[in-house]
Amino acid sequence: MPSPTKPIIAELGKDTRFKPGEEQVKISKMGVEASIRKRKETRLFKDVIQQRLAERGLTMEMISDKVIDMALEHGGKDFEILRDTIGQKPSDKVEVKALSIEDILKDNEPGF
Repeated sequence: MPSPTKPIIAELGKDTRFKPGEEQVKISKMGVEASIRKRKETRLFKDVIQQRLAERGLTMEMISDKVIDMALEHGGKDFEILRDTIGQKPSDKVEVKALSIEDILKDNEPGF
């Protein structure tokens, strides 16, 4: 006997399934175009920042030195920016452990 939830799951998953033939090709092309557009925007933004820095006589090394100095002097947000930039950002994931009644009772026993 089929499960009563199967039709519900099938209905929910309808929008996430691969589409047949030409429709899937169209969706894939839209994704590629969006990706290309995003890369161009990112490259343009980077080029503009480098141009503005050059106009002011600044280099990336000078900016890096300033960020390091600020992080060492002030700590706080400046340190977080430096840490995150070099890829040392701590994980945002939280591990959740299910406790049983035995675990709770064991933790509340007087210990030695």
